[in-house]
Amino acid sequence: MKKLFPKSKDREKHVSYFKMLESFREDGCPLCSRNKTAANNYIDNLLYENVNDPEIRKRLRESLGFCSVHSQLLLQLSDSFGTAIIYSDLLSQFEKILERNYSRFFQRKKCRVCELLEIEAKENIELLVRYADDPEFKKKFEQSEGLCAAHLIELLTSCTNQRQREYFLSIHKKKIEVLKKDLNELIRKNNYRFHQEKITEAESKSWIKAVNLLNRKF
Repeated sequence: MKKLFPKSKDREKHVSYFKMLESFREDGCPLCSRNKTAANNYIDNLLYENVNDPEIRKRLRESLGFCSVHSQLLLQLSDSFGTAIIYSDLLSQFEKILERNYSRFFQRKKCRVCELLEIEAKENIELLVRYADDPEFKKKFEQSEGLCAAHLIELLTSCTNQRQREYFLSIHKKKIEVLKKDLNELIRKNNYRFHQEKITEAESKSWIKAVNLLNRKF
């Protein structure tokens, strides 16, 4: 009979496995956490090592920089020198668009960071599916806050069999029920009749978790 899950001992555990375990301890969706780290690392390396790399500069011209989210991430790093080098070149590219064909502005390639994060997300989803039966992996995953809506749908779509899908679905249904309970308690305790009841830490953070859970990524 064909195994639904390959045994954990048959699979070599790479660095990505242990990094994923670390992300389970972060607040919020662990895959969003991994993406944030990857985006920070890319932009940080760009500013400190690759601002004059011809291929990278060519790719940045094709996208005319970054999307609004990753532009703000770039600004948060506060590297005026590296950013100035990049954007002096990009402004020259924008001048060419103004001189030749305005429509080229809307034909830009996707933000390079967004492209890389799509690859990162796919690899992370595959990792979750691959180690779905690993005892340590399961334990720490179940202790995490779970995935956001977008990553959960991607995960469920990527599951190779019904047993995997039901496992991940059951875990997240329980987490959603707990979150809804905390939200309802937060609402109730904001009523003047119950204002003397102390709002728990979980209840006080529930509205933030709910927004992040359904934050649209596609």
